[in-house]
Amino acid sequence: MVVTPEYRKRLRAFAALVLLAPVPSLGVVAAMILAPGPLGRALFLAAKVWLLVFPALWYLKVEKGPLSWSPPRLGGLGVGALSGFAILAAIVAGAWLLGARTMDLAPLRATVEEMGLGTPGTYLAAAAGWTLANSLVEEYVYRWFVFRQSEKLFAATWAMLMSAIAFTLQVVGWVTIRKIMSVPS
Repeated sequence: MVVTPEYRKRLRAFAALVLLAPVPSLGVVAAMILAPGPLGRALFLAAKVWLLVFPALWYLKVEKGPLSWSPPRLGGLGVGALSGFAILAAIVAGAWLLGARTMDLAPLRATVEEMGLGTPGTYLAAAAGWTLANSLVEEYVYRWFVFRQSEKLFAATWAMLMSAIAFTLQVVGWVTIRKIMSVPS
């Protein structure tokens, strides 16, 4: 069998996706099921660091890409911020109109306490981190790295779909694990 440069490029792209895509879910499983507590939190943090560092190292060391900086365009950040505030307003309005009056908030408060986010300061700091820093990391990982690697394997439309699926699987993993954890045995 003749191994062409195109085949090598596709094989590397597949390897990159295998080494990156499952890591967020593995971090969640470690933190919530396999080793809840300090070890699980450390593994979860290690998974987050891997998610941030791996794409850059892969690009620089494996692909031999040039070191560069592509700052986000302000228009994109402005639209993101505007849509984020619109969604926040809709959530607050929905909670005010429906949720707060019809929901039992005790389980939510208990979960927030269990996560160490029981005070307004820690909750707001975590929320800012999730909505600002984590969102930018997800753009970098899924819209840049996962899409780029997927594009080496599939046409652009399918690459977009693969990137979206990889992102969705980590979110679905979170929700599924939370549901499993809340089911009484």
